[in-house]
Amino acid sequence: MNVITFEQGWNFIQQGITKLKNILEGLPEPQFTSEEYMMLYTTIFNMCSQKPPHDYSPQLYDKYQESLQLYITSTVLPCIREKHDEFLLREFVRRWSNHKVMTRWLTQNFKYLDRYFILRRSLPPLNDVAFACFRNLVYAEVKGKVRDAVIFLCLKREKDGVLVYLHSSSEPKLLQKVQHELLSVYATQLLQDEHFGFHALLRDDKVVDLSRMYRLFSKIPRGLAHLNLSDDDVVRVLHSLSCAKYKILIKEPNTKTISPTDIFEFNSKFTDKMRRIKIPLGSVDEKKKVIEDVDKHRWFAIDASVVRIMKSRKVLGYQQLLMECIEQLSSMFRPDVRSIKKRIEVLITREYLERDKENPNIWIDTHSTFRTLEHLLGSGFTLPLHHQKNCRISMNEGGPINLEEGWGLMQKGITKLKNILEDIPEVAPFSSQEYMELYQIVFNMCTQKPPHDYSQQLYDKYRETIEEYITSMVLPSLREKHDEFMLKEFVRRWSNHKVMVMWLSRFFHYLDRYFIIRYSLRPLKEVGLACFRDLVYGKVKGKVTDAVISLIDQEREGEQIDQALLKNVLDIFVEIGMEYYVNDFEVCMLKDTTAYYSRKASNWILEDSCPDYMIKAEESLKREKDNALIYLHGSSEQKLLEKVQHELLSVYATQLLENEHSGFHALLRDGKAVDLSRMCRLFSKIPRGLDLVSSMFKQHVTAEGRTLVKHAEDAASNTRAEKRDEVALQVFVRKVFEHQDKYLACVNNCVVFHKALGETFETFCSKVFAGSSSAEVLATFCDNILKKGGCDKLSDEAVEDTFEKVVRQLAVISDKDLFAEFYRIKLARRLLFDKSANDEHERSLLTKMKQQFGSPFTSKIEGMVSLH
Repeated sequence: MNVITFEQGWNFIQQGITKLKNILEGLPEPQFTSEEYMMLYTTIFNMCSQKPPHDYSPQLYDKYQESLQLYITSTVLPCIREKHDEFLLREFVRRWSNHKVMTRWLTQNFKYLDRYFILRRSLPPLNDVAFACFRNLVYAEVKGKVRDAVIFLCLKREKDGVLVYLHSSSEPKLLQKVQHELLSVYATQLLQDEHFGFHALLRDDKVVDLSRMYRLFSKIPRGLAHLNLSDDDVVRVLHSLSCAKYKILIKEPNTKTISPTDIFEFNSKFTDKMRRIKIPLGSVDEKKKVIEDVDKHRWFAIDASVVRIMKSRKVLGYQQLLMECIEQLSSMFRPDVRSIKKRIEVLITREYLERDKENPNIWIDTHSTFRTLEHLLGSGFTLPLHHQKNCRISMNEGGPINLEEGWGLMQKGITKLKNILEDIPEVAPFSSQEYMELYQIVFNMCTQKPPHDYSQQLYDKYRETIEEYITSMVLPSLREKHDEFMLKEFVRRWSNHKVMVMWLSRFFHYLDRYFIIRYSLRPLKEVGLACFRDLVYGKVKGKVTDAVISLIDQEREGEQIDQALLKNVLDIFVEIGMEYYVNDFEVCMLKDTTAYYSRKASNWILEDSCPDYMIKAEESLKREKDNALIYLHGSSEQKLLEKVQHELLSVYATQLLENEHSGFHALLRDGKAVDLSRMCRLFSKIPRGLDLVSSMFKQHVTAEGRTLVKHAEDAASNTRAEKRDEVALQVFVRKVFEHQDKYLACVNNCVVFHKALGETFETFCSKVFAGSSSAEVLATFCDNILKKGGCDKLSDEAVEDTFEKVVRQLAVISDKDLFAEFYRIKLARRLLFDKSANDEHERSLLTKMKQQFGSPFTSKIEGMVSLH
């Protein structure tokens, strides 16, 4: 084959790319034919598979990207730039669709690069390169315009939809929601976009986009304030653009004044080549805005400082509060005393602070409830004793809480939680106030100064509470139940345990946040899980596993069981830990499965024929797979199926295949296609299963081959001596094809059986035709069909069918190159002596071989046919 230069090859490829561009642009151009596609693909394949320095893979990879970039810059971008609003969106969608079509077509033609060159060099795949071209060249340029057009279109369509089918009272409500989600939420992000924001539009004189921005942001609260323009500035700008001699904006109603209800739209018909219109803008004082933003942040910092100080000191004088606040904030800025005083007044109005009634220069933290209660009690007001205790404990103002007192209050909440879990009637759920009180108790007991910090004791009490509940309530209820009832109770207790751990973890959450992290202890949820695992799961896992396996065996026998219950139980194993699921359940389940199917298989092999056995085996495998998907963990499915396959198939493989009355040979002999298909399907699942079947298949075909030889000899004996070998060969090959069709239909065209048929064919060819190889016999067979005066006169359909079988047979013989050489020699004779019966048949066989084996296999033969 001649070497293709880069210029020759690329010029040919360029023609195909140009035709593709014309099709995408809607120009009159016929669609690609399969021959054109094959020629382009073959050209690229040859340019990439030539030996260096004629391997042009890197150059073609670069050309692929350059072709896309050229098409985008020369055709796509100009079309998009000249469109606006909805027309822009339509063009953007059309160009993206065309780009995907172009990418798919080019990728198919350059596929050889993806398969070899790109993998070898670790380069981005062709699809990724095309996507990057569109993203970097098209999307990066128009994303701002597309975004604005989408927002405008959404608002416009929402308003139009309201007028069509909603009540008039719904219009402002709906539009307000849409404007909030599309504009208010992302106002700052839209305006401050580095490339397409407000400043960029001003810089680039984007009149249309600025007009749209004014129009949209005027609809939302403080929308124009985001632009740092006053109302007077906006009115002045809009008036100059819509009421002057040159109307860049169209205003409705068409008056000489600007009102908040006016609607503005860009005047697309405005053109003036002699004038350059400048938009009069108000001054944007960025420095002033920065100072205002910093002042707001300082207010928040002063508020936070005052609240922190008062929470720690509870009561403080005015001057002392000022000094401490200034000291805290001095690392960031020097606060003004007047600013601090203003912020204190704000905090008083918001009820964070209050003045002492006796001394106005004393400030009190209003969260210090104890001082308020003390004042009330001094005036003769008396609270019930438990309320006094709760208030003192809640705010920790009456001295440290001792462990017995605090735990006694916690115990009441824990007892209520237990009663709820045990379904005791007339127990109300926890209110938010009760939850906060319990959390506050734990918080105060953990934040007292030593030796009154009871964090460690509460951590131990947390575990002891769960252990006590398990030993007193959970274990007794599980011990008195058996089988399926025990499983239901096990699931219920695990569900209750998770609820209990969740609530206790909330009550004791302060431990998780600080104490446990500081001392590297186990988190509360892990402690709760360990309690259940050690005290409940450790004692009942044997009974639970036996009960689960018993239910599985019942289902295998055809009984109805509660599959949801099984799944819930096995989910508990998984939640406790995968190692427990594997060691405590999976191992036992697989052992039971092995024993169960070993018993079943030993009975079936004695009672049933091979087809009946296979039916039962396939049904069992399907049932086990379906059940595994329902209630077993995903990791167990393959292990389970391997055990079933071993017991039902691997153990009895030889006995099944060699059964005298219903084994493999009998099924082949009787043409039992369904049973043979099932046998191949099942034996393909076990190690070396198809090898056993293939070996027996080869034996059967060999025996059948002797019959074929006899038929071929009988047919040849009735013809003239000079044509006897030719007739014998034709009859033999056709009989082989007939038997192959018969057998392959039975075994589902499996590759293993193709190979066995090919090996048998080669063996008989060498025996029958005086040492001729199968490649030579097949080439001679083709020659007899294609030359004038051949043995058989076949219709066009019969010839095509025969060629299909020839290619199929050629795929499984080993000496394909030898066939190609014999075929080429015989083709040369047919062409030289004008013996070819039909040029279309020659090309048809050539096309089939090229599709099956590639162009290198047929390149020499193609050259001979094209020259002829």
